[in-house]
Amino acid sequence: YANVDPASDGFEIVADYVAPGVPSTVGRYSLDLFGPRAVAAMRSGTTLVVRDRDAELAPEEGGAMFAAIGVAAIVCVPLVKDGALRGMMAVHSATPRDWSDAEIALMREVAERTWAAIERARAETDLRRLNDELEKRVEERTAALEKANEELEGFTYTVAHDLRTPLRAMVANARFLEEDFGDAIPDEALDLARRQGD
Repeated sequence: YANVDPASDGFEIVADYVAPGVPSTVGRYSLDLFGPRAVAAMRSGTTLVVRDRDAELAPEEGGAMFAAIGVAAIVCVPLVKDGALRGMMAVHSATPRDWSDAEIALMREVAERTWAAIERARAETDLRRLNDELEKRVEERTAALEKANEELEGFTYTVAHDLRTPLRAMVANARFLEEDFGDAIPDEALDLARRQGD
């Protein structure tokens, strides 16, 4: 399996499963080194099938690179998503091999199922990350709202406290006016003064 950097021609073989005595192909590579046939197949989303490297590929057409990593025959299935090569999955042999149609179909099916599992895992990871970010935002906004409520309560208390003293004086003065000059005050003004005291 290889991850492809869509911004370049580079790819990294992340893991391989090899028979005893067969060298590993894990590492970083440039797709161009595998020749125009491999590049065209991978970029178009077409399965690359090479049954005999020496008979099918000249050294300058990728044969030298396949030989350098010990690949004499290969089936490589590309993953093209949104118009870009994203990954590759391959089975290869150190000796020429006449891949059957059933083997090639099986490789395509395994690759498709693997891509689906990878995309599902990435989507689940993205969803968990987004949920974590959302929870963090909710916590931050809740904390900000609680702080704003505390500040509002403090302001309300201060305003109520600061207004209480002048209001008491106004109510007391209204009562004094009513007691001392109630008969001289028009009924409408007296009613207004009484409401101020409530």
